[in-house]
Amino acid sequence: MEAPDDKYTERIRRAEGQLVHFLRTFETMQEELHLGRIAEAQAQLRAAVGDLFTALPAELSTLSPSESLQDFHAKLSEAVVCFADAYACFLSGTGPNFGQSFLRSRQAFCKGLYLLYEIRAELPSLQQYWVLPAALPALATL
Repeated sequence: MEAPDDKYTERIRRAEGQLVHFLRTFETMQEELHLGRIAEAQAQLRAAVGDLFTALPAELSTLSPSESLQDFHAKLSEAVVCFADAYACFLSGTGPNFGQSFLRSRQAFCKGLYLLYEIRAELPSLQQYWVLPAALPALATL
């Protein structure tokens, strides 16, 4: 039988992979956004993210981290909620109100990044997000 901490760690590692994909996709969408193609960007983002923000927050709420991981879990869960808000705001913007939606989206995204950055040492798969690809082999010494 798998230990509770092993099961928890396994699920967090899977969530990391999903989050790395979201972070890179979302950031790329925002950086390459063309105001004449907002609907197209929203559709691409919707296709890339799928049901991540329906499933992941619910799954995190069912996990039972050990006492030593309570703070980590709270920050990770809050970051996921921020990313879900960023995603929803980005998708909700249309026409003349898109600018406001974009800024709210960016604000939620940055808040989520700050939360993840605080716990980055416990998220080895996400560490690749914080450094340039050329620096990844030297991550241990950084």
